[in-house]
Amino acid sequence: MTTDLDPRRSRRRYYSGCVAGSGLAIATFAWMITDGTWNFFQSGLNTDFYDVQARALLAGHWNMPPKVLAIEGIIEHHEAYMYYGPVPAVLRMPVLLLTHRFDGRLTEVSMLLAFVVALFFTARLGWKIRGLVAGDRPVSRTETLIAAAVMVMVGVGSNLFFLASDPFVYHEAEIWGAALALGSFDFLVGFLVKGRPLSAIFAGLFATLSILTRGSVGAGPVAALGLTAFVWILASAPRQLGGHHVASWLGLGLRPATVTAPGATATTAQDPTATQPAPPTPAALPIPSLRVGALLLACVLVPIVSYAIINEIKFGTLFSLPLDKQVDTMISAHRRAVLKANGGSLFGLKYIPTALVAYFGPDAIKFTRLFPWVMFPDAARLIGHVRYDDRDWASSIPATMPALALTGLIGIVGVFLPARRRRAMAGAPTPESAAAAAAAPTAGAATEPGLAPAPLASPAATERALRIPILGALVGTAGVLTIAFIANRYLADFTPLIILGALAGVHLTVRFFRKTRPLWRFAPALGLTLVAVAGLWSNFGLSLVYQRELRPAVPLSVRAGFVAFQQHLDESLFGNPAQHVVRVSSLPPPAPAGALAIVGSCTALYESAGVGSGWDAVERSEVGGHYRLQLRFPRRASSHWWPILVNGKPNAGAYLALRSPSNGEYQFGYYFQAPGQKFVLGSTFSETPGTHLVDAVLDPLVHEVTVTVDGNTEFELGYFVRSNQPIYVGTNPLGGPVATRYPSKVVQREVRTPICNFIARRLPNIP
Repeated sequence: MTTDLDPRRSRRRYYSGCVAGSGLAIATFAWMITDGTWNFFQSGLNTDFYDVQARALLAGHWNMPPKVLAIEGIIEHHEAYMYYGPVPAVLRMPVLLLTHRFDGRLTEVSMLLAFVVALFFTARLGWKIRGLVAGDRPVSRTETLIAAAVMVMVGVGSNLFFLASDPFVYHEAEIWGAALALGSFDFLVGFLVKGRPLSAIFAGLFATLSILTRGSVGAGPVAALGLTAFVWILASAPRQLGGHHVASWLGLGLRPATVTAPGATATTAQDPTATQPAPPTPAALPIPSLRVGALLLACVLVPIVSYAIINEIKFGTLFSLPLDKQVDTMISAHRRAVLKANGGSLFGLKYIPTALVAYFGPDAIKFTRLFPWVMFPDAARLIGHVRYDDRDWASSIPATMPALALTGLIGIVGVFLPARRRRAMAGAPTPESAAAAAAAPTAGAATEPGLAPAPLASPAATERALRIPILGALVGTAGVLTIAFIANRYLADFTPLIILGALAGVHLTVRFFRKTRPLWRFAPALGLTLVAVAGLWSNFGLSLVYQRELRPAVPLSVRAGFVAFQQHLDESLFGNPAQHVVRVSSLPPPAPAGALAIVGSCTALYESAGVGSGWDAVERSEVGGHYRLQLRFPRRASSHWWPILVNGKPNAGAYLALRSPSNGEYQFGYYFQAPGQKFVLGSTFSETPGTHLVDAVLDPLVHEVTVTVDGNTEFELGYFVRSNQPIYVGTNPLGGPVATRYPSKVVQREVRTPICNFIARRLPNIP
């Protein structure tokens, strides 16, 4: 018969809560990462890095085509290399070996898998940490709900969820690095609790995978393994060196437990003269041995050496990156100035104050009238004489994940408190009182015949075992605190530390509440719930705003749909007039992010990307440079360029054109006719010959050239655009390197601006 005391039932209860919470988090993440389309195989900006790297590795080399890496490439010996680690590329290989169909379209699936891996190891860590804090106490129904809530908070209320707002290489490296680091910490905690060498091996394996994905966060588990190896070897030395004291403080619990020799008998507290079989050996770590110490040392060296070898192969250095050879440095005067001001590096201790305020400030969020009613703050305030390469949109840990931050603080403080104070605050017995209680008879306690009372828990089986993982995770945050960049995605490097602390904090809080009166629990529980809900919304809202308005290369249809939803909801809630909307004849300097500008009589509608940035189109009419065309793609290949849109004058024209390098393959190009200029080519794409709907844009206000074919963006370029009118459609009366006429009839469709018209009606009538 199964009872509430059955550990298997407790385990099932705990994991059922984790599965329920994870299911909700995974569904929300999947919706976000696909822009709400549920299409997991989309291509986008920088989504082909790992695919190309995987095919290069399969071909036996590390270098990649420079046009793929663009500004991120590092040029070494006339070859371009990617500075990201190879693990996400290796994970793609089974698919890429079978087909080319998904090249550049695996980022969403890869990131979703990483998210599931992160939640999986979070659940495992939670169960281990609960055992350290609560022992074998049965899991109640309330704790099942708490387990579900924790998984939702980690899944939707942490920076892992924000990474879904833009599925591209930077975010993919972040989420895999954090997920694999969590895996390493999970196995490391298992080793610290039970001392199994296999757990240490897996901790080393996942540390290697993490550091070969993203070096900064991967340094965390490597540092934790290094500290474990050092203390283990130190404790193997003579006791005069004090290794056992250091090991005990760090939770290794290497003090040998008292064990009755095989075949010996033990006395019971009830009858000292009675004999019975000896009690089972406590779950303590064995006496430290140099053999296990050598194994731990190998688990540290493997990731470090692997990282150094790959870095040496690509860049000729063991650990540093030759940033002076990066394409971005070669073309950006600002980057060169930053490197010069910082001694040729993008890292320095002087950046820590600015980063700490940016990532830990409680006020790093703005509230607005438009859905989702939250917005990123202004650029991070500089502290000291520092020069940053970039200060991107960024919020902070308290502003986006306040519940995790609060419980994480409780957990970290609780883990590092002295044992007596920690137990006294939690209402738990001290070792002395526990020993006395074990020696005294317990009223109503029943034991099976022939079994002695259970032994005391070993010193290792306490929350002190989390000290080494927490210290290691802290090391994993050093990279983003000392780099000359501020970005919201960098909060992902803090997630292993936050999750470790929060899991400990949750279980310490539950243990504390169990010792308090029910009435006293209500207010703190309600407050923590409200904080959690606020954090969920702020993190979800900022992720949504970033995805639909602020990220690089937001699709026009995505931005337009979001602005339309915001404006209709704002009218329903607050009425007219609309706020932060201006009518202009030409674009003014950028306003705060989210402000709108109507050019002329809805010639075009633009949204500000923030002060110091620029304007992004929401809608454009034909006068604004947007043409919707129905045209037939030729069946035969031709080297000729066929005109799509042309404007300007003879010898000073601007040409958006199409050609077919081979049957079924097409390519758009743009030529701004001026001295030193040449065709800017788009990527070659496959398409069935026949009639297609093409949206082509020549926007002279923001200098943008884009082409979408049946809704798929095939050409996107920020370049010079002439403002000459008219724009010729399908014909070229200017001469130059483009045919005089498109080879078939081009049908021009009407272009409307319903969003702009709706917003204009919300404004007061101005004579």
